[in-house]
Amino acid sequence: MVTPHPRLQIDVAEQLAHSIVAAAHAPSPNLVGANESRSLVGGEHLFQQPASPLVKNPSPAYATVMDFFTGEEAGNANEIDISRVQNLIITAILVVAYAGLLFARVRNIPAASVVSALNTGNPLFPAMPDVSDSFTALLGLSHATYLVAKASQKPPKSDQ
Repeated sequence: MVTPHPRLQIDVAEQLAHSIVAAAHAPSPNLVGANESRSLVGGEHLFQQPASPLVKNPSPAYATVMDFFTGEEAGNANEIDISRVQNLIITAILVVAYAGLLFARVRNIPAASVVSALNTGNPLFPAMPDVSDSFTALLGLSHATYLVAKASQKPPKSDQ
């Protein structure tokens, strides 16, 4: 327990903790989230929640690994989305390759340099390993393919 300040005769830390907990549990009247509508303009609500075709789990406890690979919308929620699969696979391959570059660099550092760096606070290596142009191009192409696939899956909007 924190002792009270001798001149104030109150426990400042306890009062501060109570106010932080109270503020964390109280709803903020100034923030309007994406799913809320609080202010009226001309009789219409601002920030009205649009009808969303996206499938949402009721809580994070319902999330599975398959959510990385299946569709996001009600029509394809139980189907494998090939654009997501290719994006995940290529990204995972690039992450493993970059981790290999990091480990190769760390492996070549002598133990005396590690001890010296820990004692002095100097970095072991001044910069992260550079990535090649093909690495960047492959990552960009993978993400561009994913975005094009997502854009092409959207049904045309009706003017009703």
